Amino acid sequence: MPRPSASFSTALLLFCLLLRPLPLPAVEELKAEFDAVCGKTHNALNLSAAEINELIGRCDALKPRLEKLGPERGTERKVFLQRLKMCREFYAFALSTKEENCP
Repeated sequence: MPRPSASFSTALLLFCLLLRPLPLPAVEELKAEFDAVCGKTHNALNLSAAEINELIGRCDALKPRLEKLGPERGTERKVFLQRLKMCREFYAFALSTKEENCP
């Protein structure tokens, strides 16, 4: 059997490294950020427009990080992405309501 070339072995190694799941601390960090961002929806209508805009920006920044969760966390990724989408939409609604009521 022929021996694989060094470039093939290197490419395979890089491919495997890119597919490896995020380490547990990274996932816990994402969950903590999600909780910090979406944990304020109950009070969104009492926040200032600047605070709501900041939360919307944090939602937008968190989305690509959640999308990077590996295939072994597929269900978890889908749930968090859907919840983040609803959270962001609610903040956008709260902001538009605030802007309509405060000319």
